[in-house]
Amino acid sequence: MKERAYNIDEERFLRGVSETLQKSQALKKARKEKFNIFNILRKQHDEVYLHSAFLSNLLNPKGSHELDNKFLLAYLDRLGSDRIQLPANTKFTVDKEKVIGKNRLDILIRSDEHAIIIENKIYAIDQSEQLMRYKETIKNSLGVKDGQWLIVYLNLYGEEPSTYSLGIGKDGNQEVTSEEYVIQSYNEDIIEWLKECHQISSDHPGVRETIKQYINLLEKLTGKNLDHQTNKRIDELIRLNPKVALSSIRKLKELKGIEFERDEELGLKTLSESAERVYSRFKFVKKELSREVFNDLFKELKATVETSESWLFINQLNRKSYGGFKIRKKNWPNECYISVQGQPKLYQSEVLLGVQANEQMIDRSEITEVLKSAGLVIRRKSRAWPYFDRLIHFGNDDEITDYFHPNSFKKLVNEMKHEILDFMKKISKVDIEKVKSH
Repeated sequence: MKERAYNIDEERFLRGVSETLQKSQALKKARKEKFNIFNILRKQHDEVYLHSAFLSNLLNPKGSHELDNKFLLAYLDRLGSDRIQLPANTKFTVDKEKVIGKNRLDILIRSDEHAIIIENKIYAIDQSEQLMRYKETIKNSLGVKDGQWLIVYLNLYGEEPSTYSLGIGKDGNQEVTSEEYVIQSYNEDIIEWLKECHQISSDHPGVRETIKQYINLLEKLTGKNLDHQTNKRIDELIRLNPKVALSSIRKLKELKGIEFERDEELGLKTLSESAERVYSRFKFVKKELSREVFNDLFKELKATVETSESWLFINQLNRKSYGGFKIRKKNWPNECYISVQGQPKLYQSEVLLGVQANEQMIDRSEITEVLKSAGLVIRRKSRAWPYFDRLIHFGNDDEITDYFHPNSFKKLVNEMKHEILDFMKKISKVDIEKVKSH
């Protein structure tokens, strides 16, 4: 007898998804929507010879598109000026698979004084201290100054890099700090940029239609090409039992190409070809839940803080590279805040709670001593944060599925609110207002 891959609940979930996907595929076949030149010439997940090759050509001012730097400028604008300052008329070169020392950089965008490395991951796993080695390459081999370089961690859904890749120093802090890298996703950031490129190339039909085909490929990879009713039905199945859905999807991804008992009944051929697309719906459901959590948290905290005579609530942040909100006492230096922040979005990342005071503006040694006097144990810090810790990790699938139920949702909002209020109470007892500004 063949090994049984799934338990009864997982089989029920997979059967429901399989039936939904088969109906969707039959509809697409009738509409003749299957043709895609990229699928014909390359494997759709080929990072080097398909994705890095195509993206680097678009980004390259000397690329075969003959549109100079228009695509590159549109991309750089989406990185956000808060992460890297790029003077107007800066001349860039773009290289694919650039070898520097022992490192092979997927895409390197370079000027005389700036460097942006794009680490491109479709299905590949993180390598040991990979981003840390890229940082060393930028500083030592390229000689680029701090604040003039950035690492872009690009993957299908905007997942965070692992500490295994970021590297951990002897002091226990990340070697690559949150200010030194930005997370981008294919399913949001790259697709939106490509849509802008599609408009830019409206008078170049060959380029325009090729970009459209590539967008279609990415939408297939990330599940965006499923029709509305298909997405809605899969989302319903996920919400009914998110933990079963997650375990089923994980097994599905692990068991690709392996036959198990009752696979034919479950429609595993359809499912194995769609594992990433089904997972993308899980990510969508999770993102919507997380967004709702933060909207409720924002409203409740703002209402509480605005009744206080000593605290100010700074408006919600929604920058291109991070999101969140800030709170400060009225007598604090303007450059000092309590901050709740996630990169790139609160609802899909590790959410930090801490004190922000840029070391270029606030005396770092002085504020560190003040924070210690509040009883804070400083384990994590960066140039912008003299102290921070994790509030919740919305990027952690296992952690967030605990809160899919409405009652758990309300409990989570309440717990986070009180953790932030307790932190504010603790900080209010020390004299941050006496810390010197530079």
